[in-house]
Amino acid sequence: MVRHGTQVANTKLIVSSDASKNTEVRVKISEPPAPVATTTEATSAAAQTDTNTLAVGSLAPEFETDAWTDGKTRKMFDYRGKVVVLDFWGTWCSPCVNAIPAMQAVADRFKPQGVVFLGIHTADGDVAQINKLKEMKGWSTPSCVDRGTSITDGKTCSAYGIRGYPSIIIVDKTGRVAYNSGIRPKDLSVFMAEMGELAKENGIPWPIDEKLPEEQLKNLMNSLLQVRIGREIERAL
Repeated sequence: MVRHGTQVANTKLIVSSDASKNTEVRVKISEPPAPVATTTEATSAAAQTDTNTLAVGSLAPEFETDAWTDGKTRKMFDYRGKVVVLDFWGTWCSPCVNAIPAMQAVADRFKPQGVVFLGIHTADGDVAQINKLKEMKGWSTPSCVDRGTSITDGKTCSAYGIRGYPSIIIVDKTGRVAYNSGIRPKDLSVFMAEMGELAKENGIPWPIDEKLPEEQLKNLMNSLLQVRIGREIERAL
């Protein structure tokens, strides 16, 4: 935790095996979030959050970013005519980092078909830290730092209605949302049955035993993520 007056920040720092790369780190600090709402207020807020989730068919908003890891600038409109996979993530988010090998594998599979992969890091990010992690993980996807001061006020994440991390949004060739991992299934039992079929078709044990050793469990979840996102990309192409 970093604290300055009433402002705070909680973050994880990436440490490279190359000591020369472990130099200065910039950490964004902000006022702590408001107190947790009462039950009634929380229910109302949850309903509002569901309303703000970017629906399939919606026009994908423009990016509002502070910087990209490769120093380039980008606009969502630049990618009309291409399928775009947006990975909303953070270095502080263990599931996000664990999913990097799966997302890299999906990118390797679909880039020859012209599919574009972009990362949107929460607004508390640091380009040097992100690039250090990308190098350590062999992740080639360009990533931006969202505009804002913390994980709660990023302009791009807010525009896309992101509620949790990681979140994957696929944008079709017309610039509209084709898939949003943040949309809750209307029928959970139907969704789980579909996941079971997808897993079995690809030789993935189902249901996945959550009591398996951590590394084995992570590999199975990544395998399922690959085939799930791959299926949605194929639908968008």
